[in-house]
Amino acid sequence: MTTEERWVVVGLTLLILFGSGVRWYEHRFTPEPLAPLLEVPDSTIAFGSEHSEGREESPRDLNRATREELELLPGIGPVKADRIVRWREEHGQFHSLEDLLGVNGIGPKTVARLRGSAFAGGGVTTEEGSEIVDGRR
Repeated sequence: MTTEERWVVVGLTLLILFGSGVRWYEHRFTPEPLAPLLEVPDSTIAFGSEHSEGREESPRDLNRATREELELLPGIGPVKADRIVRWREEHGQFHSLEDLLGVNGIGPKTVARLRGSAFAGGGVTTEEGSEIVDGRR
């Protein structure tokens, strides 16, 4: 190896070390962005009377809703949505909202929270007493 080649190797080595030092410094001293910490999921805003701010969602049919659609209902997460779909596959269609009481993990409080947000069978009666069929009043 000639003297000129050695200087090239030394120069490349120094360049690599300098680049590594810059990356380490950026990683060590750059603050984390705050934006992801401040974001609110859309599903939190879309449902619930205290968060809806006038935005009205049409009720979902328990017999047609997918797992993802069921998860958007108040009080229903991924586990309960899976249980609802499994119950529906094993027992057939829901005839009323009260049929949900047969699903493991769903009690009277959850059924009460679902009134106006979900229906089974022909339609659902809202708290105001109006009948909703296929998502329309």
